[in-house]
Amino acid sequence: MPRYIGEVCGKHPVLEGLRVGDGHCIACNREYGKKYYRNNLEKERARSRAKIRSQASKDNSNLRAVAWRKAHPGYQIERSKAWKKNNPELCKAAWKLNKVVRRRVIGGQQIAKAHAKETKAIYLRCPDGHHVDHIVPLRGKTVCGLHVPWNLQYLPAIENIKKRNYFDSY
Repeated sequence: MPRYIGEVCGKHPVLEGLRVGDGHCIACNREYGKKYYRNNLEKERARSRAKIRSQASKDNSNLRAVAWRKAHPGYQIERSKAWKKNNPELCKAAWKLNKVVRRRVIGGQQIAKAHAKETKAIYLRCPDGHHVDHIVPLRGKTVCGLHVPWNLQYLPAIENIKKRNYFDSY
């Protein structure tokens, strides 16, 4: 990241002291890199080939892993059962958490289903150039709302795009 040191480079006074971490100005550093690449062309090509080989190795590794999982279909299930047997308290805690989350989701869906006709009518009455916006976003950073009529409003399209999934509490 360039930073200001205060000294002006003799070769490039236009940059007014913008430097990279090693103390050279940006333009001098770029020239140095090009010169290094030209002088060490074979070394740079070898490094490039090594990168390509490394990527090919990763790809082969992934293919081998997929093939192994196909050849041993029950292995992951057995491992999962063994882990659950050895960690009953963690399983119970995860189960309780998932149960709470499922209840919240199902509860929200039931409310939304109960008001589905009203919600559909709001969408059908939406004026041209406007969007139907959720006042409290369905998936915001701090809050999550429901897809129900009292959480919907009409906003001009550009305002809705600017708002994204943010929620302003007044």
